[in-house]
Amino acid sequence: MPGSLAVSSTSIQGVQAASGLAVGTVALLDPLANLESVPDRQVLDIDSEVMAFRAAVVAVQAEIGASSERVANLLPHDVREIFDAYITMLGGDSLLQDTLVRIRAGNWGPGAWRETISEHAQVFDRMEDPYLRARGEDIRELGKLVLLQLQPGLKVSIHYPERCVLVGNAVSIQDIARIPAGRLVGIVSRQGSTFSHATVLANALSIPAVVSVASLPFGLVEGDMMVVDGDEARIHVNPPSDVLGAFEVRIEQQKALNTQIREISEMPAQTLDRIRIPMHANIGLGSDIDSARDSEAEGVGLYRTEYEFLLRDAFPAEEEQFQTYRKLLESFAPKPVTIRTLDVGGDKILSYFPIKEDNPYLGVRGIRFSLAHPEILMIQLRALLRANVGFENMRVMFPMVAKISELDDALELLGRAHRGLIEEGQPAARPQVGVMIEVPSAVFLTKSIATRVDFLSIGTNDLAQYVLASDRMNARVTTPDDFLHPAVLNAINLVIHDSHAQSTLVSVCGEMAGDPAGALVLLGLDVDVLSMAPVRFAEVKQVVRSFTLQQARDLAAEALEQESEKQVRDLLGSALEAAGLGKLTGT
Repeated sequence: MPGSLAVSSTSIQGVQAASGLAVGTVALLDPLANLESVPDRQVLDIDSEVMAFRAAVVAVQAEIGASSERVANLLPHDVREIFDAYITMLGGDSLLQDTLVRIRAGNWGPGAWRETISEHAQVFDRMEDPYLRARGEDIRELGKLVLLQLQPGLKVSIHYPERCVLVGNAVSIQDIARIPAGRLVGIVSRQGSTFSHATVLANALSIPAVVSVASLPFGLVEGDMMVVDGDEARIHVNPPSDVLGAFEVRIEQQKALNTQIREISEMPAQTLDRIRIPMHANIGLGSDIDSARDSEAEGVGLYRTEYEFLLRDAFPAEEEQFQTYRKLLESFAPKPVTIRTLDVGGDKILSYFPIKEDNPYLGVRGIRFSLAHPEILMIQLRALLRANVGFENMRVMFPMVAKISELDDALELLGRAHRGLIEEGQPAARPQVGVMIEVPSAVFLTKSIATRVDFLSIGTNDLAQYVLASDRMNARVTTPDDFLHPAVLNAINLVIHDSHAQSTLVSVCGEMAGDPAGALVLLGLDVDVLSMAPVRFAEVKQVVRSFTLQQARDLAAEALEQESEKQVRDLLGSALEAAGLGKLTGT
């Protein structure tokens, strides 16, 4: 029963991380392991401090390994790889060596660790790309785990009830894995994102999760009853009996729907009139490879190469890049793998090669950066051409192209890299080449671009931002539905029409492709490929398999005539609900 300080019944909105419904009892995570509150402190015995820090890291690696073993039978191999990725990240030179340098400079372990974690996490915090931004969360969670080892007095014992709803400021994969099997029914956090590894784990375990619940009551206590509505991204604290009864009915209904989703996940993305639409995966980390492969992805629609550049102290050498790309291509061969060349600038700043600009989002970013520093692009292109030998499943994609001259210069560099390798006697295989359509000028240059390349890929995140002149990191001027704005839809429609007129294929690799309503309208606009995070595959397949192509086209035509993103969302939401997919829209 709730304690004397229990929060009265209330409903609170958050952000969906994992769908589903659950009713359980609150278990609060320990909030004391707060890196930001750790002070600097001079240390006299540096060798002892180094040993203590190394021991803490080894202890956390062992703890993560033990957690992986505990959940091994509950997770597919690709999700278990996340635990291995954390162990590798902790043991890598980047976090470890940076901290040791700070300890040897005189700061104690916790203070040195705080500085290192903050520096590395902030690299990702500045990024627009939600996938990459979520990696900052992962780094902070690792920081918390090591801090608890360095300061064992912070640890507290947590009681996990039979039907446990885990609640905290942030929830990590370790927090989830510690709970005895069968007890965890829901996850709620004040922070967090839909792209965190904790979210991936929650989805793999079919645990409803709601994140970014900023208004979560601070008066919440152990033993409060909570309903976690992952479908509508809401939580209900201490609900009255009638509300609770209604949710119990919905939970029983959802059990039947979950069976249907599992069956659909193994089927192709095929419309009712048997039109297939390929589904590709967006990835950026080595740990994503197995996840994408096990999801039955028909290829990789976006591999973000910048991750390999961002957490380093210098540009990776050609051989290092070659080995990374080679492994990636081999993992998916013969399926196509679309690799985006280095996309930095704007929110993605290289610590070892900073560029200071008054307006970085309109500055030297994407292909502009690469063309301003052709020696960097040439090294990457050489590594890509070498990696493609024997597989020849690679597609290279240039980001943020705004002018035909930029594309021509990039193609010239690609040709020069190929000729140089051949002259050196090194094997090289030219790939298919594509361009990301992310800025308005590229939309209106589609016909010319399409005559020069093999494919186009629409980045709806940036395209919506630039079409609407709204910083998508600023909640005052943007909405989650900006990609459904009629102006953005008409831009996408123009790209597809003009590209198809040149017999050039078009994919969409922005967040819109993984949104049920977004996927439905893209289907109707005749996009050729949908590329998204693998966790979105099952829902999008449900959408594709619930409509004929003509039905989708009719909806798309109607959407193009609307005047606001809300009208478009309502139109598509009604269609999804009529098709029995209301749970995908929160209706």
